[in-house]
Amino acid sequence: MMRSFVNEKENPLLWSSTYHAGEHLDPLAVAESKAKRKAKKLGYSIQTLEKHAANPINFISPKQMAIEGFKAQSEMVIESLDRLITAWEERKESVIVEGVHLSLNFVMGLMKKHPSILPFMIYIANEEKHLERFAVRAKYMTLDPAKNKYVKYIRNIRTIQEYLCNCADKHLVPKVNNTNVDRSVASIHATAFSCLRRREAGEKLYDPSTNTVSVINEEYRNQRAANSWSSKGVLKLLQRNGSSRHMMALVNYDGSVAKAWPIYSLDTNDNIFMDYGPLHVQKAEPVNLQFGYLGISAWPNETGCTSRANSLDGS
Repeated sequence: MMRSFVNEKENPLLWSSTYHAGEHLDPLAVAESKAKRKAKKLGYSIQTLEKHAANPINFISPKQMAIEGFKAQSEMVIESLDRLITAWEERKESVIVEGVHLSLNFVMGLMKKHPSILPFMIYIANEEKHLERFAVRAKYMTLDPAKNKYVKYIRNIRTIQEYLCNCADKHLVPKVNNTNVDRSVASIHATAFSCLRRREAGEKLYDPSTNTVSVINEEYRNQRAANSWSSKGVLKLLQRNGSSRHMMALVNYDGSVAKAWPIYSLDTNDNIFMDYGPLHVQKAEPVNLQFGYLGISAWPNETGCTSRANSLDGS
């Protein structure tokens, strides 16, 4: 939207893609700026500060230039985003703002003014999967750097992602490893509603004293734990004695638990009510569940035979 008000010649930084925005910065100016910030942070005198500015570091690595370009572009959009969020809040509208140009440092600053913001860091940890995702996005479905600009700039992209992940760790912003879109959306959706309930109860999502969002991080971890049972973990929950929570499970042919639903009550007609779920099993492992006097392994296999048919007492 901002590009419609200025042409590319007037502001090439705004028109560039985030992963190569650093190419439009002057390395010497970047070095001077970093030297000034460092001197000021260390509490140097004015004379020392001027000395650092006059004799900047001569070499800035390509990685650092990629990050500085990202930060410069992010700073250009944050003011407009602030105004947009204010307008949405006044109209009581919910909105999703996405984009790699959203620096988490600036997002945390926005949270001081807009406590309704729920930040998430979406990333892909595995570089091969990251490249595969870019192959899908490219016009020719290729990993050839000559034909795929994302592959060409993958080092810059991974560098910016690493920087953002470090910022997320610093501010306790939930990091969502987006290898499965459905799972990512489900976990974010559930976390958002849990956070809204806690905010309705009077809790603050943003802690200004620590500049963190530990409440959001806690809710995300709870959702991940609730939806990442191993097959054996579900079995233990199913077999737990004295539990007030009953479970219904969907079992694969090999005996592994695929999904499970907590059941909180039965009505007078013995109808089942689900509390929440399903709990998606992250790792499926064969388990021996008892159905009456027969285990799951008593079911016929591909050869038409049963491998085992134990009774409850193991005889």
